[in-house]
Amino acid sequence: MQWSESYEMSLSADKQQSANGVAGTQEADESGQSSERRQQPIGGWRAAGLILAMEFCERLAFFGIGLNLVTYLHDHMHLPIPRSANIVTNFMGASYLTCLVGGFIADTCLGRYWTTVLGCFIQFLGMVLITLTSMLRGWKPDACDTSQALRGNYICKEASGRQLGVLYMALAMIACGAGGTKSSVSGLGADQFQDEGSREMQSYFNWFGTSVSGGGVLAVTLLVYLQDHAGRSVGYGASAACMGVGLLLLLAGSPLFRSKPPSGSAFTLIAHVLVAAFRNRHLPSSPPSSSRDFSFLNKAALAPPLSSNKTWALDQSPWKYCSMEKVKDVKMLIRLFPILATTIVFWTANGQSLTFSIEQGATLDRRLGKNFEIPPASFPVFLQLGMFFMIPLYDQVLIPLARKWRGNDYGITSLQRIAIGLLISAFSMVVAAFVERRRLKVAHGFKMARKLTERLPMSIFYLAPQFGLIGIGEAFAYVGQIDFFYRESPIGMRSLSTGLCLSTISLGFFLSSALVSCVNRWTRHGSYNGWLTNNLDDGRLDYFYWFLAILSFLSFLAYLLCAYCHKYHHLGEDMSDAHALPSDEKIVQNIKTIN
Repeated sequence: MQWSESYEMSLSADKQQSANGVAGTQEADESGQSSERRQQPIGGWRAAGLILAMEFCERLAFFGIGLNLVTYLHDHMHLPIPRSANIVTNFMGASYLTCLVGGFIADTCLGRYWTTVLGCFIQFLGMVLITLTSMLRGWKPDACDTSQALRGNYICKEASGRQLGVLYMALAMIACGAGGTKSSVSGLGADQFQDEGSREMQSYFNWFGTSVSGGGVLAVTLLVYLQDHAGRSVGYGASAACMGVGLLLLLAGSPLFRSKPPSGSAFTLIAHVLVAAFRNRHLPSSPPSSSRDFSFLNKAALAPPLSSNKTWALDQSPWKYCSMEKVKDVKMLIRLFPILATTIVFWTANGQSLTFSIEQGATLDRRLGKNFEIPPASFPVFLQLGMFFMIPLYDQVLIPLARKWRGNDYGITSLQRIAIGLLISAFSMVVAAFVERRRLKVAHGFKMARKLTERLPMSIFYLAPQFGLIGIGEAFAYVGQIDFFYRESPIGMRSLSTGLCLSTISLGFFLSSALVSCVNRWTRHGSYNGWLTNNLDDGRLDYFYWFLAILSFLSFLAYLLCAYCHKYHHLGEDMSDAHALPSDEKIVQNIKTIN
């Protein structure tokens, strides 16, 4: 693709910034402490090990709540399936959107350590509250009346407004806490090592990824099994206990942690440029050496007229004047938004693996052997397996082949990686539509649409291909997104750009909720309940999957146009220099820190 021709980046400034940050960190660590304390080691593997253990507990607890939430809302709170799906996608979307707020608080007020502590504490309170909703009788609706189950009639009383209010409060607390934790914990662990390029830090990121994936796999297997067989109160209580253990580990390691002080937020810099450009909008000329794109921002670099009896230095307020470098940084950030916007649908399609796909699995034959049944919420493990098998294959096989074929050091660009992931995601929706069509054919053939207690004679492993394709698509698109937003953002805004990358996940989940509501409204007429009904056997979920497939292909075409028009920023490094590009191992490490 043509957009690979100008692909350049630089890491030297990052290394210098890291060295300066380490020096400032050491001074901050040593100031105000006794000489005895200064002689003790701070940071290192002892501190990082506690952070890894905490992250394992936190991911185990969070995924234990989120991955099986749709069945809890439908089976225990007696909410319709479309509404349950919307609540789950809104919850997951909020969990990623709050990362922007968490990052802002960490950068401007509390620092990474105390932001992580606060996030863990809020998550713990939310998990305790949702455990109580599953335990206390007055906080959940009564069980369904199954006296006429043989006729296919159920009398299920939906959760009241008060009961849902308590549940929503618990989910909001978990989402807010996850934003604080997720935005800071990986950086807090990296702060424990002084040299950014050291083997210790590389090893730390590998172990961090292992902690995240290990917690996720254990959540979709052990905790989901507990929820389905020992009860929700036991399963959710186990999640709360894991979160409590993680919080205690974080507090116990407080004397060992090296934590950098808040350094200010990129939001302030952006506000400076926008306000200064607006205030100087009537000035006639543009500053020299200014670029022509987004030319209205160039006004921010014009010095305002001097007030009487004042020197220019006294009038040099950041709200009136910004350097050209700051203006260029804001322009670089704005150039990322077309790529950001055209990757939202990718996460909308992938979000179905947490909602309707799980409800599909609940209707299928889940037996594995004679005495074991796979919980439907455990099936996303195939998504994770697809992703984590694809990443090393991509890094060790595909990239070397691409380098040899293209005759360069980077193989394929980050924009090309994202394109491959978007295309695979669209095909996963096509596969999902065919599988659902077969499931409906089996259901209608056996006339089981109203016999809700029976399972269809169709194996749940029919869902494995669509989960696997989603995982493979994430291995391409997610890695490409992290790589692209890291390389193409200004050095001082890379924390913000990571938050923007996470915001595409959030917006994708929110778009999923909006589409479910709109599709239900548009397809419901007369006695027909629409595509997405409370009983999947009466609806046409396959049509919804086809709709997402078409939307994904259209988004893919829009992405190709934006990627073709995007110009990589030039920082003066020679593309032939091997040190000008990070290894694919480092790119994989960057993706692991975001999970």
